[in-house]
Amino acid sequence: LSFAQQRLWFLDSLEPGTPLYNMPFASRITGNPDSGVLQLALDQLVLRHESLRTCYAAVNGEPIQQISDHSTLQLELVDATADSPEALQQRLTGIAQTSFDLSTTPLLRTVLIRTSANTHTFMLVFHHIIADLWSVDVFLRELSELYRALTVQQLPALPELTIQYADYAAWQRQSLSGDKLQQHLTFWTEQLAGAPEVLNLPGDYPRPAEPSYRGNWIEHRLPAELSSRLKALAREHNSTPFMLFLAAFNILLSRYSGEPDIVVGTPVAGRDRRELENLIGFFLNTLVVRTELDSDEAFTGLLKRTRSNNLKLREHQELPFERLVEELQPERDMSVSPVFQVMFIWQEQADRSIKIPGLDIGTAELVGHGTAKFDLSLSVAEHEGQITTGIEYATDLFSSKTIERMLRHFATLLSAIVAQSHQAIKQIRLLAAAERDAQLGELCGRTQAYSKLAVHELIEQQVAKTPESIALESAGTKLSYAELNTHANQLATELIRQGVTPGTAVAVCAGRELNTAVAALAAIKAGANYTPLDPEYPAERLAHMLSDCQPVCLLTTSAIKGMLPEHSAKVILLDEFNFGGRAGNLGIALDSNAPLYTIYTSGSTGTPKGVVLPQRTISNLSDWQAADPRLGRPARTLQFAPLSFDVNVQELFTTWATGGTLVMIDADTRRDMPLLAKFIAVHAIERLYLPFTALRPLAEAMIANAELELQLTDVITAGEQLLVTPALRQMFAALPDCRLHNQYGPSETHVVTAITLPTDPASWPVLPSIGTPVTNCKAYVLDAAFEPVPQGAAGQLCLGGE
Repeated sequence: LSFAQQRLWFLDSLEPGTPLYNMPFASRITGNPDSGVLQLALDQLVLRHESLRTCYAAVNGEPIQQISDHSTLQLELVDATADSPEALQQRLTGIAQTSFDLSTTPLLRTVLIRTSANTHTFMLVFHHIIADLWSVDVFLRELSELYRALTVQQLPALPELTIQYADYAAWQRQSLSGDKLQQHLTFWTEQLAGAPEVLNLPGDYPRPAEPSYRGNWIEHRLPAELSSRLKALAREHNSTPFMLFLAAFNILLSRYSGEPDIVVGTPVAGRDRRELENLIGFFLNTLVVRTELDSDEAFTGLLKRTRSNNLKLREHQELPFERLVEELQPERDMSVSPVFQVMFIWQEQADRSIKIPGLDIGTAELVGHGTAKFDLSLSVAEHEGQITTGIEYATDLFSSKTIERMLRHFATLLSAIVAQSHQAIKQIRLLAAAERDAQLGELCGRTQAYSKLAVHELIEQQVAKTPESIALESAGTKLSYAELNTHANQLATELIRQGVTPGTAVAVCAGRELNTAVAALAAIKAGANYTPLDPEYPAERLAHMLSDCQPVCLLTTSAIKGMLPEHSAKVILLDEFNFGGRAGNLGIALDSNAPLYTIYTSGSTGTPKGVVLPQRTISNLSDWQAADPRLGRPARTLQFAPLSFDVNVQELFTTWATGGTLVMIDADTRRDMPLLAKFIAVHAIERLYLPFTALRPLAEAMIANAELELQLTDVITAGEQLLVTPALRQMFAALPDCRLHNQYGPSETHVVTAITLPTDPASWPVLPSIGTPVTNCKAYVLDAAFEPVPQGAAGQLCLGGE
């Protein structure tokens, strides 16, 4: 076998009976061909080309070609005159999808289908192991001549075949050895050193562990004027349209994937010798084209590099792709094709037609048979001066809408290139003006007036509405809104007496207890920059934070005080503070830009940094949440987040701004999921704020304790990517009145986007969206030029607004 045949034989042995390597073509015939003469022409054609009477079998475990001495190809005659157009298409698809057994001949199927009294469809299905597209042209050309010669009883005018495909296979094996083979291998391994093994195009569906190879095809015809200008641009830069379209396609792939290093495959005919031009066989080879893009480079520069690189690659096109894969030995992964996952195909204009006197026969067109060998393959073809782009894509990964959008963006990119070919790659737009404006509108959150009151003022408004309602519970102790407000006022008064002024820092370092929550409210009532510190942090980290934020006062407890590093803050012990007496609101007026709190990042990239959030961030969030029919109603809310996590601020302040009850838990309950599940049931918790790492085990604990009577109505997850697990689906299926909300926002912004998942957990995607911007916020996905990327493409998330 040739190297290419061997690979197809190996793939077929792994998955026998697949139509993946079928090549189906159909021609419409007006008139009545003589089926007997057509059969004789086919017989002679099969006798002329050994490849058409070859099958493949294993001898001692090694595949060999077995060439029959005679033709076994039978023209099948079908009467489909009663078929509707839909039924006829289904019939053609069925013929196209019928698989071959490589161990028996023929590996070619011919069918003549009568569709009316005067029309037929002639269908050919080749297995790729015996033919390529060039071979189809040869087959149809010679079939036309043989049919003509038989009808007029003449010898056919066909060139003599000096060799057969088996001779080529033997020659290929012998010639690709020694120094010549090593030169090719050295070139290709150097060319692909360090190349990414997988091009991760954002798909609509998660990649399956093993591909089904189900596919679809969508095409788009470019305007004639654009086609003409693209060809002229290629000529102007001494390039071919193939090179220009390949350069443009690499830009498209880079924009969609967000990667600058792009690897694609592209087929070459593999017929660089005259003896091979009129042979039917599988000569096609695949070149691996690697392009490293520089976003600041002009398109003309990229085109020049693409041309130079392409000419260099073709000097080494003799090395079969199959032999290159053996040499590279990529990590075996059944979910992706090795070396590249995207194909670029330039289809030369071919006269793929049967010319028989007395019959009007259309060009043989490829019949879609619902398969895709790669993630996607872009084909570019020119016909009568107009260029058509088409994509064959894996339906495991992409929806038709995504591929239609990609073709539309490719056309926009091509238009931008011909309009200004010297512009930097990053400046080339993929979005037409109307699509860009519509996308920006969708990503710009709804603008709406909000109170712009300081957060403590929002809470004081709620105190006035529901003074007797319970605001805080902890270990059996309860505080009403009036009591919470009084205690916070008393502590805030002391903070001011100790020198706290608006904007100065007040640190709180205490355990999971009632007075810790009171301290947080007291700090903001004093106009301070509330800075929570987790007492479980290492002393070195706490020392850095205290030195960095320079708090005027530190609110802590006597048990923790002795464990803290040295600092200059004045200490107030919460467990010794006298909360007796009455105290009114302090009435400190704060601008919406005044600092509200400081949260320190994890420090994963170096020294932890303090992120200061202004009043407007939580005021806007609180107003947005209060306007939500579900999240705006009073709810018994669990205080789960660590003191140093910004969700803690949301738990405290938005709960109190909407009249809910904050229920504290101790550290042991927080860490024990079965115990936590029971606590949630016993204390009638209605609302939870949980990161995914806590939500997943809690769901499992709740399923294991199905007898628990839960009152949950809303679960808000944030801080980590949400992954929908079977346990999560089961938990929410058992709680039909409970909703799952996915919120997103880095420490620098708090919540900027949100989504409420649908009521049916079975419909949830494995990786849900982070939603759309909350009121008065913006979220854009932008490219290197700060332009919006196409929907579904990768880019940088840029956030703004209140």
